[in-house]
Amino acid sequence: MIVVIVVARADFRNFGKFGRIKESRKNQKGEKNMEFSIKQETLKEEIGFIQGIIDKKTISPALSSILFQSVSEDKIRVTGSNLEMTMHINMPAQVSEQGTVLVSAKRIFDIARSLDLPEIRFRAEESSWVHVESGNAKFRIASIDVTEYPEVPAETKVGAQLDSNMLLAFIQMTGFAISQEQSRYLLSAAKFLSVNENDGKSQNRRRKLRMVTTDGHRLAMVEKDLEGESSEVGNLDILIPRRALQEIAKICRHENKLGLGEDERHLYFTSENRSLIVRKLVGNFPNYEAVIPKESPFVAEFDSATLRAALRRVSLMADEMSHAVKITLMKNEAVIEAFSQDGEAKEVIPVVYDGEDFTIGFNSQYIQEFLDVVLSVGASKASESSAESVEETEKEIESNKVKVREVAKDGSDEEKGRIRFEFRDSNSQVLMRPLGWKDYNYVYVLMPLRL
Repeated sequence: MIVVIVVARADFRNFGKFGRIKESRKNQKGEKNMEFSIKQETLKEEIGFIQGIIDKKTISPALSSILFQSVSEDKIRVTGSNLEMTMHINMPAQVSEQGTVLVSAKRIFDIARSLDLPEIRFRAEESSWVHVESGNAKFRIASIDVTEYPEVPAETKVGAQLDSNMLLAFIQMTGFAISQEQSRYLLSAAKFLSVNENDGKSQNRRRKLRMVTTDGHRLAMVEKDLEGESSEVGNLDILIPRRALQEIAKICRHENKLGLGEDERHLYFTSENRSLIVRKLVGNFPNYEAVIPKESPFVAEFDSATLRAALRRVSLMADEMSHAVKITLMKNEAVIEAFSQDGEAKEVIPVVYDGEDFTIGFNSQYIQEFLDVVLSVGASKASESSAESVEETEKEIESNKVKVREVAKDGSDEEKGRIRFEFRDSNSQVLMRPLGWKDYNYVYVLMPLRL
């Protein structure tokens, strides 16, 4: 669909490439109105992206709105912000008169979704009303004073190009372990860094990218050797907020490459037509390396699907608060049990284990979330589709079902689908890792429960 917008012409000399908005932005009386047209499908999809940025609970009308700016005769830019994050999107359009307009994000998105003709017309007047037309459907929306919109960061140089498949995989494999507690805001982020390591066979040092998350009860870490364009990544050590990870994942699903840049206050994630700007978090991430076990005398190997299915069944009788399950390891078999005031459950599954009998307790949900990621990898490529809606993508990220492409290719057929537990005793953290993965080094550290 095509949308036409008419708005009072504004002075654009103070706009940067990504839309730095100065106090001089005003629709001056006596100047001509702004007008443009855009395809309905384009508008609906791109505003759907920005909807994830807009704070639904804000009391500021400006922050619940979208800023439309004309860039040229055939391009407009839309901007949404919640002060912590800002997104700019460039879209093809037919611009008759240049200018700016600020309108309710929800109203525009709902209207764009409701229309089914290939063209929409917007016309904004000096009287502060915006007219939207498509076929016989006509709407009139109140606009907001453009000067009320906050300043947004100017353009910055993008320092590196990242493979979006890799970044999406990183987010999937770590995002579920981020703290949901707002009071622990440094744990409500992922640590994303570059690492130099000696390969142990020569004097060559391998460069890797690594992402780590933790909520204080568990830790997820994934790393991958840098190669191709990504090998040009410089020294990197940043914290990416949980909510920003969701928006980055949405962009990654629609792009092959994603640029990354930073300055003293912001992170910049850019593609050809989309730019996400994130305010940096201040503080130090916990010393995660001290938590990862270096040596574990006991090792047990499970079939991932068998373990997950057994946990799902047994945990039906687990305590609703702790979700505790007890796992007893014996030679070549594991007994999984759960108890609550309502009853109990027990199931025996095979395991590759040849040590002494050993009992340990876990939060069953924490193991299942890890297994969900491990098992989603195998069928992930078939599930990738650029036709998936932005709304579906956001829901998938929230429910830890974002799929990645070819994470475990070329691994050992014998090891594929298996998971290893490495542990020292029933009171120490357990390291879990999938077997047969070649391209990604993925580990999960989980603190046990006292039974």
